[in-house]
Parts: sequence; C-alpha cells; structure tokens
Amino acid sequence: MKLLCWNIRGFDLTGRRQQLIDYLRQEEIDIVDLQETIRQDFSMLELQRLSHHHFSWQWLPAMGHSGGILLDVREDAFTVEDMDRGEFFVSMDITDRRVHLS
Repeated sequence: MKLLCWNIRGFDLTGRRQQLIDYLRQEEIDIVDLQETIRQDFSMLELQRLSHHHFSWQWLPAMGHSGGILLDVREDAFTVEDMDRGEFFVSMDITDRRVHLS
C-alpha cells in the first residue's frame, strides 16, 4: 500500500496539478491526502483526470485563502465503509480488498 500525504499549498498553482498527476501515475499511489488545497470545490471530471485508476473522493472546502483537504482511495484496492467530514477534518473507514481473511 502506498500513501501520499502532501501539504500542496494551492492545488491550482502552476505545475502542482501536473506534478501530482505524474507522481500518482508513476508511483501507483493507493491513498492520497492533500492539505491546503485552497479550493472550494472540485468537479468529478477534474478528479478523474488525476489518475488512470478509479478513486473514491472526499473533500473539505477551503476557508478563504487557507485550508482545504482532498482525501481519496483507490476503489480497486479498498472498500469505503464510511465517510465523515467535520469543520476541520475528512475521514474514511476503509477495508483493504487485497487482504483475504478466512
């Protein structure tokens, strides 16, 4: 399992989005946690273009020019059991699909 945690300090800054796309595709990241996106909203099309894998996305909007969280997990690797969002957090309860318990 590969996890990327990044204080991106602005999702829309020049080069950041492409840097993220390149890294996600090169490293086959399973879970992405971006802080300080400085974004109010994301379109599903925009998020789908970040990776060739299907992800479950959850985000928390920025407050003015600070904050914003984007959390996502690969759907082929994990089952999202529950999602929650509060004033300052985003969380997911996930189960690894690759672990087979008998």
